[in-house]
Amino acid sequence: MTYTDLSSINQTIEGFLQYPALVDKLFYVYILTAFFMIIALASFFEERRLYGKGNMLSSFAISSIGTIIISVFMLSLGLFTLTYEIMILTICLFLIVLWILKK
Repeated sequence: MTYTDLSSINQTIEGFLQYPALVDKLFYVYILTAFFMIIALASFFEERRLYGKGNMLSSFAISSIGTIIISVFMLSLGLFTLTYEIMILTICLFLIVLWILKK
């Protein structure tokens, strides 16, 4: 079994960014999930601190907007496939629509 090392990748910034995805296909999906959760929880607890109560659905919706923007950028760099992008967009748009309809 051969392993991928840094000498076999393209020597551009895209090549270095694509290297973790060669080792683990879901690496950048994990990064986006962590980003989503950090922003959602930070927004929720800040809202709870300021107003006494928080709305988790609105925090998820706001976090979804940022996640969509970053995922489109990552897709344009080729960091993950269109299949993962469609799944991310579906989940994020579902949360946004649910938030809008809940108002």
